[in-house]
Amino acid sequence: MSDKQKKFSRRNILPYPRFQLTLAGVNILITLAILEMVYFQIFQAYDYIRSMGVMSNLDSKHPYLKFVNLQQKYINDFILTACIISILLTLIINIYISFKLVGPMVRLSKYFEKMEKEKDITELHFREGDFFPNLPDQINRAISAILTEENIKKNSVKEEPNKNT
Repeated sequence: MSDKQKKFSRRNILPYPRFQLTLAGVNILITLAILEMVYFQIFQAYDYIRSMGVMSNLDSKHPYLKFVNLQQKYINDFILTACIISILLTLIINIYISFKLVGPMVRLSKYFEKMEKEKDITELHFREGDFFPNLPDQINRAISAILTEENIKKNSVKEEPNKNT
């Protein structure tokens, strides 16, 4: 893969990787913390149930204790599966949402860079579905108002010397 393709691919998925990965990482940590609390509570419950069998002097090969151990094994597998699925979903959803957040900021930054370099003012537009859909209209109106006011000031400055002569 060429450098241009890598840059294009990274830009499409993670325009601001630090922000997007931090957001996803924080949400994954929260998800893991919740699942860990659930696992701890379940582990304590099974430990208590197992201790009741031991206190009843059941042999370690007794069907009750085998059944409790089997249940705990299945629960552990279910929690591990839930953990993996939760992490994947959290990562995908966070990248998608952050993409909708970051996209407008990237577009806005490029818009102002272009305006500064080319000294040309065009209308700002965001993609459909991006967050902050009203921002381009507000910026376009503000720039239009500034340009209109500047033109009025320039015209009035030009007119004043003509009036005095």
